[in-house]
Parts: sequence; C-alpha cells; structure tokens
Amino acid sequence: MGTNKIYVIILLLILTNLVSNCNRINKDKCTTEKIITRYGNFQAYRSLEDGIRIANECKKEILLIFSCYSCYSAKDLEWAQLSNTRIKEILDKKYVIIWLPVDEHSILKDTSLTSILTKKKIKTLGEKFRDLQYRLSGTDFRPFYIKVDASLRPSSKSLPSQFTEKQVLDFLK
Repeated sequence: MGTNKIYVIILLLILTNLVSNCNRINKDKCTTEKIITRYGNFQAYRSLEDGIRIANECKKEILLIFSCYSCYSAKDLEWAQLSNTRIKEILDKKYVIIWLPVDEHSILKDTSLTSILTKKKIKTLGEKFRDLQYRLSGTDFRPFYIKVDASLRPSSKSLPSQFTEKQVLDFLK
C-alpha cells in the first residue's frame, strides 16, 4: 500500500471520529431532565432559560406546563393525560417541555419584578412562574398548558385543566 493511501485512510478515520463526536455533542445538548411519574418517564426542563435554549438549538417547539408540587391531583391529571402513546410520541418528536411549578419556593436573586396579580415584589421562582402564566393567559389555575415561542409569546391557544385526549392531540398538532 502506498504512502498516499495510508494518509487518506488516516484522514478518513480522523474525519469519521470528528463527525461522530460532533453528533454525540449535539445529541447531549438536546437531552433533558427526567421527570419520573407513575405513568412513565417524561423528558422535561424545570429551568425556563435552559428549556428555551435547548428548544432553539434542537429546533423544537416549547410547551410550558404550569403545575404545582403540592397539588397531587393536578400532577396526576397532567402526566396521566400526557402518557397516552400518541400524545407522548408527538411530545418527544416536536416539543421541549418546560415544567413550571408555581409553588416552587426557591428564592430569586433578582427581586426587581412586580407581580401583576398581587402588585408585590416577586421573591420566589414559583411566584415568577405564576406571574408568567397570568401574563401569558390571564388565568391562574393548574394544570395549564401553553405553547410559546422562544420570546415567550403564545404560539397558539392554551389548554386549560379540564381536557380530553382529543383536545390534547388537536392542541399539540
């Protein structure tokens, strides 16, 4: 085998390795946090900023789910409905889910925001999520689904807490 052929083979091996690493890196950027429910595992972000960034990188739509840690029936309702095979398939292909619990008690560093609901300073992450839901939809009940773009502008009508499988499928398509 000639020297030129060896160089070509080595170059091809290097290029193959680079492409493989690039694909792995891009795939890793598009992974999400697992939310484990009794209905199965869901890939969802709990960080609004990370979810938006990943949706942009992966060219997916954003589905915001406003929920509560403390309301078991709301969580049960949302994950039971989303675990439907057809619904889960659409979610996995087209969406980055961002799960926003309005009763999250983490203290915010920046407390310069004022709630349009309470007219008080927003102090916790949950208050920020609750205020965002109200700003986007004018409602304050959970569970609540809304599709938004990367600028957090609603991209369709929202889906309130009482819904059927058909309503969810129509909403996601």
